[in-house]
Amino acid sequence: MVFAAGGGAAGLPLEKRKLRKECQMGEERALQGQEGREPEDRAEVSRDPGKKRHRSRLGKAFLGILSVLALGTGAYACLGGTEEEKPAFIAASSQPEGSVGPGAEEASGSSPAATPEAVAEETPEILGVRDIYAVIGSDVDYLEQVTARSGEEDLTDRITVECGEAETGREGVYRVAYRVENRYGVETEVYADMTVASADEIQELIGSRQIDRNRDRIVGAVNPYDTGASRTDDIEETLEYVRPALVQLYCGRGEGYSAGSGYLMEITEDTLYICSNRHVVEAGDNWDVYFYDGTRAAGKAMGCSQDYDVGVVTVETEDVPAELLARLMTVHIDLEYWSGLNDQRIDVGLERVDREGGILHVSTGILLKVEQYFAWYDNKEHTEVTMTLEHGDSGSAVFDGYGNLIAMAYAYSCSPRRYWCVPLDCVLRDYEEITGRKVFVY
Repeated sequence: MVFAAGGGAAGLPLEKRKLRKECQMGEERALQGQEGREPEDRAEVSRDPGKKRHRSRLGKAFLGILSVLALGTGAYACLGGTEEEKPAFIAASSQPEGSVGPGAEEASGSSPAATPEAVAEETPEILGVRDIYAVIGSDVDYLEQVTARSGEEDLTDRITVECGEAETGREGVYRVAYRVENRYGVETEVYADMTVASADEIQELIGSRQIDRNRDRIVGAVNPYDTGASRTDDIEETLEYVRPALVQLYCGRGEGYSAGSGYLMEITEDTLYICSNRHVVEAGDNWDVYFYDGTRAAGKAMGCSQDYDVGVVTVETEDVPAELLARLMTVHIDLEYWSGLNDQRIDVGLERVDREGGILHVSTGILLKVEQYFAWYDNKEHTEVTMTLEHGDSGSAVFDGYGNLIAMAYAYSCSPRRYWCVPLDCVLRDYEEITGRKVFVY
């Protein structure tokens, strides 16, 4: 007798070299427009790969005492990180004593000279600059989500970008400089690296968690939402990490309801594609989709397969709050790694999220066999695991300790009690049958 368990990716990640072809620009060329200025006027804080560069310069006048005062205030070129990540102090500059600044006017009609304190307090800061990873041929908007301020003054429209030899039509690593100057002539410079590579190379960096769309700017990638695979095997850490890829499906039916689990397979400009079991999805046409943080969105049943127990629900991207969408992930699929498992005994597990942003059920166990004879369901082969499945787990994603999707929870049988899942290759085949879409796999 068999009961449905609900209703009501590349092993160790491929080591990917990080493209670091240093741009052939001398220091003076990288700092265009600064000819005649001594190198000592600039202090580069970091040359670590992937770190932002902070540089400062003396303004249009000197007054060394103002520089000292500015350093004492702890002003820095801000990149949106923690205070510990922003140790670069900005040397401030002012106009010569007695000159006028573009501030408030005195009763006589003339503008007073800026005080050292005012200059130091209004050191410009540039926010939102991140390293860029772009697929060859992509159109990069260097100023996307980049802003600048100096005190209460918005300087965003004054930001200038110098790309030097950067181009997206050729592989390489290029330096991009962001500069802004406030009304006192104090300038802040922030640097980022732009890595241009093939689509496969960029996706490999995402898949091995070397880059992340919440930390880096990723342009033109096939799937920037991919959870990736960890370098270490830790099932508990993995289940927590992949939680943004999980959903609960809920459908009210008269005085009752139907519910099950699901996971994000794809996120496109228009649609979120959620995979679950057929015996979950076929229970209704309209679904309440609850994401991992408890946010609810309207979903619709797209279809079900008659091959294996696979169904798909969709949500329109515009119905998902932008802040949540930025945190969502899709499951990581490494079909080559999965195909080599079969009889390997590895740790696997699942989490089931609830409608309030909590966790309803966590189960871990061992993968017994990727494809095992199953006496029910037309004797089709299924994946067998030792982790306990209970009602409500149907449609749950089953992961290994690295974060690879292994299977989808499906059912358990009795006498003896055994636990079954839909094999990964069957999930992919039926998903394509339902949606007409081919998921990116490693």
